Amino acid sequence: MDFTPSDIKLIRNLFKGREDRFTHKEAWLIQVLYL
Repeated sequence: MDFTPSDIKLIRNLFKGREDRFTHKEAWLIQVLYL
């Protein structure tokens, strides 16, 4: 998947807001896959 810088910023902000809902492992996987 190709992301533009603005897409990545949007995704980061999304995950920042929901960080407490993810386990550490899930957060790590999301970062590896999407960031």
